[in-house]
Amino acid sequence: MVDEVRLNATAALGRTVSEDPSVGVDMIDELVTLFEAEHTKLRNNAIGLIADVAAVHTNVVEPYVDDIAPLLETDDAYTRINASGALSRVAEDFSAAVEPLAPALIELLNNDDQIVRENACWRLGYLSAEDATARLEECAIDDEEPDVRSTASWDLTQIRR
Repeated sequence: MVDEVRLNATAALGRTVSEDPSVGVDMIDELVTLFEAEHTKLRNNAIGLIADVAAVHTNVVEPYVDDIAPLLETDDAYTRINASGALSRVAEDFSAAVEPLAPALIELLNNDDQIVRENACWRLGYLSAEDATARLEECAIDDEEPDVRSTASWDLTQIRR
């Protein structure tokens, strides 16, 4: 029952934070504790809230990169999407914080979910990850999704500058 209450609370909060990310700034520590929740939707809501905060306040989320990184490998697609989105936003402003994740991000280019692949591309572009060039070239040409192909092409432009 406790998880259901927290699930409903995080869902309601999510609607507010998506409109005004500043509302979630002071809640990051509590949300990170939910990354260990057994309830998949609760864990997903927590990282989704953090991704929304990161849309405007990457500096607040940057210290939690190591807490977010394991969520890239969870079985839940939505959690992976939200985690990859949060890290993409952080990588834009704090590439050094996300740079150690480059090998994991390159692996995400093989993910079944289009949004995870696209988010991985964004991060790799912000990191100017030269190690990803060959795989990004493949994505730019062969990925089934036009948005992934386009983002991979953008990445290559960023890396080759």
